[in-house]
Amino acid sequence: MNGTEGLGPIFRTIERELLSQLDPHGERSIFESNLSIEETTQRRLSSEGFAILGGRISTAHAFDPLFDATARLGLPPLFVFAAAGTLGFAEAAARALAPVGDYELLEDFWAFEVAPGSRGWPPHRGNGDACFSRTQPTLLNLWGAVGPASAERACMYAVPLDEDPNYPDHLNNLDAPLASVRALPLGDRELLFWNANLLHWGGPASAFSGGPRRAVTATLVLRGALPELRRYEARTPRERLDAIARQILVYGHVAPEIEAWARFTVGAGRRLG
Repeated sequence: MNGTEGLGPIFRTIERELLSQLDPHGERSIFESNLSIEETTQRRLSSEGFAILGGRISTAHAFDPLFDATARLGLPPLFVFAAAGTLGFAEAAARALAPVGDYELLEDFWAFEVAPGSRGWPPHRGNGDACFSRTQPTLLNLWGAVGPASAERACMYAVPLDEDPNYPDHLNNLDAPLASVRALPLGDRELLFWNANLLHWGGPASAFSGGPRRAVTATLVLRGALPELRRYEARTPRERLDAIARQILVYGHVAPEIEAWARFTVGAGRRLG
């Protein structure tokens, strides 16, 4: 007995069917990003704590078949990252952000599909334990729109650092003055990034928004900083599935049988390691 009794179907779906469904859509070249940064972008990051990079996170519709495939299999969108190249946007962002600092990719990523009539994650900070530099934040969160993310379609919301009464001394406080809240709509495949101290959340999607809001996220860290945090190094299908399992155990938000798969996968990796 290994704790997986009765979970055969979800194991077969993830370990066998998923990769065969994603492989036809996982050509790395379609995830090549052409992201760039301007001086005004850097100034906005320092002042408000967030900004938008120039360029797009992928070629048109690169992510859509992956989201569709995971949905057909009954899996959460996070499993789009089982396909090769899907975190290329984060690697491209790290290169584009070189004028800000020397960043590398953490094993910290997620994918969202917010249906009409529902809403994104509630207010939180990427990090509320330490205050980071405003010109060169130790941690930067990345948020890429897969399709348009308008206010009606659950765009992100944030409180600029300059207007956040709890920054920098009370980061655990998530209250915000309504007048300071800023909507951050994005066009298709645009990339928003922010200082991890920023108070932010996913907005509500109108029941009349016409379709789900999809997004992919990742986190960058200054090279050499916070060595206790795991860097993203997955290159094979097995390594990508293992990384997804670890994300599930960090964030949850999945069905019990998928969490059971994640616990078994992580536990097996520890035993083999």
